[in-house]
Amino acid sequence: MTDRSGSPDGADFAPGLYALTGADELAPHHGAATSSPSGQISTITGTITNSVTAGAGNYAPYLTITDTGTVTPSTGGGDALILGQAYQGFNGDQVFNHGTLIGGAASSTYAAGDGAFLFDGTLANSGTITGGQGGAGYGPGGQGAAGLYQQQGSASNSGTIAGGAGGSSTYGQRGAGGDGLKLRNGVLTNTGTILAGAGGIASVGVYLTNATLLDQGGLIAGYDGGDAVKFGFSPATLELYAGAHFMGQVAAYGFASDTLDLAGPTAGTLSGLGTEYTGFSTLDFATGSHWTVSGTYTAFSSGIAIDNFTASDTLVLQGFLATSATYVAGQGLELGNGTTTITLDIGAAPPGDHFTQTDNNGNTTLSLTAGQVSVIATDLTHPVIAGAGNYAPSLTITSTGAITPPE
Repeated sequence: MTDRSGSPDGADFAPGLYALTGADELAPHHGAATSSPSGQISTITGTITNSVTAGAGNYAPYLTITDTGTVTPSTGGGDALILGQAYQGFNGDQVFNHGTLIGGAASSTYAAGDGAFLFDGTLANSGTITGGQGGAGYGPGGQGAAGLYQQQGSASNSGTIAGGAGGSSTYGQRGAGGDGLKLRNGVLTNTGTILAGAGGIASVGVYLTNATLLDQGGLIAGYDGGDAVKFGFSPATLELYAGAHFMGQVAAYGFASDTLDLAGPTAGTLSGLGTEYTGFSTLDFATGSHWTVSGTYTAFSSGIAIDNFTASDTLVLQGFLATSATYVAGQGLELGNGTTTITLDIGAAPPGDHFTQTDNNGNTTLSLTAGQVSVIATDLTHPVIAGAGNYAPSLTITSTGAITPPE
C-alpha cells in the first residue's frame, strides 16, 4: 500500500494493517525455498506468490533471496517483502535480495503494494525491487506503489529499485507512477539505479525526509520531468560521491535545513547549484574530499552555509566577476566587482592560507591558496601588515592594487 498514514511525513502507523493473516503465511511452493535449522525459511530460490515478512510466520529474520528467487503477491495490495515490524519486536531483520521483488498490483479493494517495506533492520539489494502497478479505472488511474518504502533502518542498493507503473484509465488520465524510493528515516547507500515509475504525470525518483541518502556513483531519475530527489518537511542530508548522476532536479525543501554533503576519495565536480540543485541550507565539503562546485552567484550568496571549504576545493560563481575579496569576521567573504558586493557565508581561511579570486570567462573562480600573499593586485579594504598574517615580508602592490581601509 502506498499511503502509510494521513500525515505528510508518514509518522504514524496502524500496526494491525500490516500484520499478515494466516492465509498470507501459507507455505511457499514446493522447491521454492530452503529452511534454517529452526525450521523457518532462510533462503528463497523460486517463486513465492504471497507477501514475505522476515522474522514472522514461516520466514527467518535472516533471509536471502537468490538470483532465481521471486516474490510477487498475487493478492491486491500486498507488499512483496516486509522487514522489521518494530511493534512485533522484529527490529534485527536482515535480508539480502539478489532476485526480484514485485509489489502486488492494485485491486478493486486494495491500493498497490510496495516492492519492499522497511520498518527497521537491514536490507541489501543487488537484484530488482519494483512497486505494484496502480489500479485501472474509468476516471483517473490509480497511483503505482513505491519500489522501496523505508521508514527506518539501513539499506543499500547496487541493483535496481523502481516505482510501480500508474494504472490505466478508460476515459481519464493514467495514474502517476510510484516513487522509486520513499526514504522517511534511516540511511540508504546507492551505487545502483533508482527510478520513478512510469505514469500519466511526473513522478519522483526519491522522496527524502528526516533521513540520509548516500549516492556513491549511482543513477537516480524522475519520470516525465519529475524531481530526481524531492525533499520533505524534515531536515535531511544528501551525500554525494564523484560519479553520482541525476535525471531531474534535486530539490531541497528550503525551510527544512537540508544539507548537500560532498564526499569521497575521488575528485568530483558538481554543476548547477541554484538550477539543478536548489533549496539547500548547507553545502558541506567532507574531510579529505576534493570538489569543484559551480552555479549561479545568487545560489552562493543567498545565505547557504559553506562549511569545511579547503585548499582542495573550488567554487565557480557564474554571472559575477569579482575584482576584490575581503573576509569580514562575523559576516563572511565579501566579493566586489566595483559596483556590487555579495557575501558568502563561508569560514575564514586557515592560518597561512588566503582566498584567491580569478577571472573564469567572466565568472569568478574562488579557491584557497596556501602560503602568504606577496602581490596585491586588487582593492583591499582592510589594513595590511607586511610579514604578518597572510602577507609576506616582501610585498608588491601593483598598479591595479590599492589598500583603502575604512576610517
